[in-house]
Amino acid sequence: MPLSPDRVYMLAADHRWQWEEFCDARSLSRERIPDVKRLAYDAFLLARQRSAAVLEFGALLVDAQYSSGVIAEALKHVWRRAHRRVRESARQIPDR
Repeated sequence: MPLSPDRVYMLAADHRWQWEEFCDARSLSRERIPDVKRLAYDAFLLARQRSAAVLEFGALLVDAQYSSGVIAEALKHVWRRAHRRVRESARQIPDR
Protein backbone atom coordinates (compact mmCIF):
# COMPACT_ATOMS: atom_id res chain seq x y z
CA MET A 1 0.00 0.00 0.00
CA PRO A 2 1.65 3.26 -1.06
CA LEU A 3 1.65 6.08 1.47
CA SER A 4 -0.45 9.08 0.66
CA PRO A 5 0.42 12.52 2.07
CA ASP A 6 -3.25 13.54 2.18
CA ARG A 7 -4.25 10.92 4.76
CA VAL A 8 -3.84 10.63 8.50
CA TYR A 9 -2.61 7.16 9.24
CA MET A 10 -2.10 7.19 13.00
CA LEU A 11 -3.60 8.89 16.02
CA ALA A 12 -0.84 8.80 18.63
CA ALA A 13 -2.24 8.78 22.17
CA ASP A 14 0.70 7.10 23.88
CA HIS A 15 2.08 10.21 25.61
CA ARG A 16 2.58 8.81 29.11
CA TRP A 17 5.14 11.18 30.54
CA GLN A 18 3.42 14.28 29.15
CA TRP A 19 0.18 13.36 30.89
CA GLU A 20 2.03 12.48 34.08
CA GLU A 21 3.72 15.90 34.06
CA PHE A 22 0.38 17.59 33.28
CA CYS A 23 -1.32 15.87 36.23
CA ASP A 24 1.57 16.42 38.62
CA ALA A 25 1.83 20.14 37.78
CA ARG A 26 -1.89 20.58 38.51
CA SER A 27 -2.11 18.26 41.52
CA LEU A 28 -4.44 15.96 39.57
CA SER A 29 -4.53 12.25 40.16
CA ARG A 30 -2.73 10.18 37.55
CA GLU A 31 -5.67 7.80 37.85
CA ARG A 32 -7.46 10.14 35.43
CA ILE A 33 -4.99 9.45 32.60
CA PRO A 34 -6.89 6.34 31.40
CA ASP A 35 -9.90 8.63 30.88
CA VAL A 36 -7.89 10.58 28.30
CA LYS A 37 -6.90 7.33 26.59
CA ARG A 38 -10.57 6.28 26.52
CA LEU A 39 -11.47 9.63 24.95
CA ALA A 40 -8.86 9.11 22.21
CA TYR A 41 -10.16 5.56 21.58
CA ASP A 42 -13.77 6.73 21.39
CA ALA A 43 -12.78 9.53 19.00
CA PHE A 44 -10.89 7.05 16.82
CA LEU A 45 -13.92 4.73 16.65
CA LEU A 46 -16.14 7.66 15.71
CA ALA A 47 -13.68 8.69 12.99
CA ARG A 48 -13.75 5.11 11.63
CA GLN A 49 -17.55 5.29 11.42
CA ARG A 50 -17.48 8.62 9.61
CA SER A 51 -14.53 8.16 7.26
CA ALA A 52 -13.80 5.37 4.82
CA ALA A 53 -10.16 6.51 4.71
CA VAL A 54 -9.79 6.19 8.49
CA LEU A 55 -11.59 2.87 8.41
CA GLU A 56 -9.15 1.58 5.80
CA PHE A 57 -5.90 3.32 6.74
CA GLY A 58 -6.31 4.57 10.30
CA ALA A 59 -4.41 3.32 13.34
CA LEU A 60 -4.47 4.25 17.01
CA LEU A 61 -1.28 4.16 19.07
CA VAL A 62 -1.78 3.81 22.84
CA ASP A 63 0.38 2.66 25.73
CA ALA A 64 -0.19 -0.43 27.84
CA GLN A 65 0.42 1.38 31.13
CA TYR A 66 -2.63 3.67 30.98
CA SER A 67 -4.60 2.09 28.15
CA SER A 68 -4.96 -1.55 29.20
CA GLY A 69 -8.77 -1.28 29.32
CA VAL A 70 -8.90 0.31 25.88
CA ILE A 71 -6.54 -2.31 24.47
CA ALA A 72 -8.62 -5.17 25.92
CA GLU A 73 -11.80 -3.71 24.45
CA ALA A 74 -10.18 -3.15 21.05
CA LEU A 75 -8.88 -6.72 20.96
CA LYS A 76 -12.36 -8.07 21.72
CA HIS A 77 -13.77 -5.93 18.91
CA VAL A 78 -11.11 -7.09 16.45
CA TRP A 79 -11.63 -10.73 17.45
CA ARG A 80 -15.41 -10.46 17.01
CA ARG A 81 -14.99 -8.91 13.55
CA ALA A 82 -12.46 -11.56 12.50
CA HIS A 83 -14.69 -14.36 13.81
CA ARG A 84 -17.69 -12.94 11.91
CA ARG A 85 -15.65 -12.78 8.70
CA VAL A 86 -14.55 -16.40 9.10
CA ARG A 87 -18.18 -17.48 9.58
CA GLU A 88 -19.27 -15.48 6.53
CA SER A 89 -16.47 -16.99 4.45
CA ALA A 90 -17.37 -20.49 5.60
CA ARG A 91 -20.95 -19.97 4.40
CA GLN A 92 -19.62 -19.24 0.93
CA ILE A 93 -17.78 -22.55 0.63
CA PRO A 94 -19.89 -24.91 -1.51
CA ASP A 95 -20.89 -28.29 -0.10
CA ARG A 96 -19.17 -31.25 -1.70
